[in-house]
Amino acid sequence: MCACLRRPWACVLFLSFAVAPAVAVEIDRDASLTLRDALSRVGEFNPDIKASAFELPALDGRREQAGLHPNPAISLEVENVAGIGAYEGAESAEITLALSQLIELGGKRGLRVGIVDATYSVAESELAVRRLDVASEVLRRFVQVAREQEHVALSDHRSKLAERTLAAVETRVNAARSPLAELHRAKAARNQASLNRDNAERQLRASLYRLAALWGESEPSFRSVKAELYSLPPISNLEDLLRRLEESPDVARLLTEARLRDAELRLAEARRRPDLTVSGGIRRLEQTNDMALVFSVQLPLAINDRNQGAIREARVRREQVDAQYAALLNTARADLFGFHQGLLQARAEIEALRGQVLPELEDALRQTELAYERGRYSYLELVDAQRSVIEVRSTLIDAAARYHSVLAEIERLTGQAFALPAY
Repeated sequence: MCACLRRPWACVLFLSFAVAPAVAVEIDRDASLTLRDALSRVGEFNPDIKASAFELPALDGRREQAGLHPNPAISLEVENVAGIGAYEGAESAEITLALSQLIELGGKRGLRVGIVDATYSVAESELAVRRLDVASEVLRRFVQVAREQEHVALSDHRSKLAERTLAAVETRVNAARSPLAELHRAKAARNQASLNRDNAERQLRASLYRLAALWGESEPSFRSVKAELYSLPPISNLEDLLRRLEESPDVARLLTEARLRDAELRLAEARRRPDLTVSGGIRRLEQTNDMALVFSVQLPLAINDRNQGAIREARVRREQVDAQYAALLNTARADLFGFHQGLLQARAEIEALRGQVLPELEDALRQTELAYERGRYSYLELVDAQRSVIEVRSTLIDAAARYHSVLAEIERLTGQAFALPAY
């Protein structure tokens, strides 16, 4: 396979097309998918991202509503009607038509707008976090497909090895140099290798479907991925990663939420101050057929309700964000340390297996095959040498996949780009 798994977050920019109109994907069943292609498709078609993006225009409407002035009210009041004596009927009626307006004091309208603006920032941060979550999941599933592809290739190699061994055993049995039981064992080993290959192909097929499902494909429009599983991006030192952690999208989201809680606290404190209602109108006196102007001012007395409960809640919510911030950093630092150690371990394992263990075992296998053909080694010794090579190659595949998967977790935590392909 060609291409690579380098610099995954550099392609996160493709996710900015999450709300772009859907276009038909040209299907080529024989095509190989690159990581850049996968991220681009997710950016256009992932349903979670598209659904989350609707939150921003919805908040635009909320901001417009929050900035509106209260509506004026019109009232009609009739007094001194349908009574008794001098007030019988409507001859002594007093009719008042008035217009009233609530005047918000303490800058409440601006504070409401400020809350929506802060909420908008939180929504943007949450959308960025969701995009990173989806991009990280793309990388995980992409690596899983690459891993399954390597296992299919290894299964092919194992099948060919079993066929070659069977041919060698048949030659020895026909020459009466080995017992017939070895031939049965070799045939069973070939059949087992074929079964293992079928299982590997099924697992690869399942991984392809899981990857394609991220952008809503019911049938994968590709048959493989382009990835250099054994190309290992360099590891940043732990101190640099810890510094980057404080600038991660998750931390940024909590900082924007802190600004939202501050805005809510300011509005709650402003609502301690009651609003003023002023009204003015015209009164008609039926008894004298005269007209008069009326004015009134209404100001609630803040005796019992001074919004103290809402203020207390807003302060607690603000303190809660600080506690969440400290908890997030504490957990993230511990996770980051564990991931970094896992990355170092996987790299050391890969380098040891590729540089030392596997070459030695492959040399041993070649010598064992030659010795078996000459009758110096037994069938069991040949099978044991083959099994050792297959097991080490399988371990190497898993270690390389684990390296890229752990690297994806580190990139998700820090939100930094240091491993995505150039294409």
